[in-house]
Amino acid sequence: MRTGDGDGEERRRAIEMVLERRPDMDFEELLDILGELGIETDEPTLVADLNALGYDVDEADTAEDAQDPADVAMVAGATAGGREAAPSGAVRPDPAPSATGPSALGGTDAFADGPEPVAAQGRGFARSANPTVVVAVAVVVVALLIAGFLALSGGDDDETAAEEGDDPTAEAPPTTAAVPQRVAPAGPGSDPALAGDELRGDDFEREGPGLGDFPGVGPWEALGGEWQLAEGRVSLTGPSQEVGNVVVFDSANADVRAQVLLVSPTNTSGLAFRVQDEGDFYLWGTAPEFGSIALSHVVDGVSEVLVDSGLADSGGGMPTLGIHIVGSTVELLHEGVVAGTYDDLPPAEGRTRIGLGMAAGDGNPVFDDVAFKPGA
Repeated sequence: MRTGDGDGEERRRAIEMVLERRPDMDFEELLDILGELGIETDEPTLVADLNALGYDVDEADTAEDAQDPADVAMVAGATAGGREAAPSGAVRPDPAPSATGPSALGGTDAFADGPEPVAAQGRGFARSANPTVVVAVAVVVVALLIAGFLALSGGDDDETAAEEGDDPTAEAPPTTAAVPQRVAPAGPGSDPALAGDELRGDDFEREGPGLGDFPGVGPWEALGGEWQLAEGRVSLTGPSQEVGNVVVFDSANADVRAQVLLVSPTNTSGLAFRVQDEGDFYLWGTAPEFGSIALSHVVDGVSEVLVDSGLADSGGGMPTLGIHIVGSTVELLHEGVVAGTYDDLPPAEGRTRIGLGMAAGDGNPVFDDVAFKPGA
């Protein structure tokens, strides 16, 4: 319950509701009921609240302090319903049924068949417009009062009322429609723009174990991890490095197209570009566990995902990943077609190296057939 000592307005709303439902209780019973509602208060505060609500409070604190039953009974003020109020300490018959009919909590008034009145056992109070009778309070009274107060107090408690289904006219909560899963497009397998006299390629059909030179371009350089060439394919062998695993050649071009065939992809394995060193590079890599491909910025072995392709299906074959860089923008290709774009690459100065990479993690990816072409 959200109401507390500091929330006088809601506390008084609760007091009014309790007394509207059971105008015949005494001061101590009211304190007990407020406690059941989760409203912690003390006697001076309750006296002040009752006075503010127009009730007169008897000064006797307990039955032991009273010298006469009249000292501890509720004090009636003026007349109600045209009848004289009961003298202090008197017990009068149940008041006439409410003119409003059924209870506001639903159905017949739950208090109509309550226990017979008993003598007051504590400080009394009465509102001038309501003649009062002291009665015992059953557990059901507390339950119904709590239900009614929750329904009136709003806020988070509205959910409780809604769950009980008391209001058949209430609108059902909106349902969340299923969000369609994005699917990466798949093309012919190779980037159609990788053609012409300027195209350079490496099929790795040479002796290993070192990678040697990219034909007509320059040497492959392992910046991180252990790499080897065997049977016309390149693989990362041994345990991966904590910083990053990358082997590169220098394309000497800021704007470039490139692609690689992944024979055996692992999570975060793919085409590395804008490589600063083994601790800072971009990676357009596969994520087989999620059926996706993602562009990551790898810094000291930690990958920050920048773009993902959605579901990527290579038709059961080996995925071909490609890039097309113009200035600070890179198009990310899957099977020869664009599956995503990123437009905030760092300047190319000192970052023209391209290669094969995997962020820190488990697995030994295998690559084949790297191709690139300078220019847009």
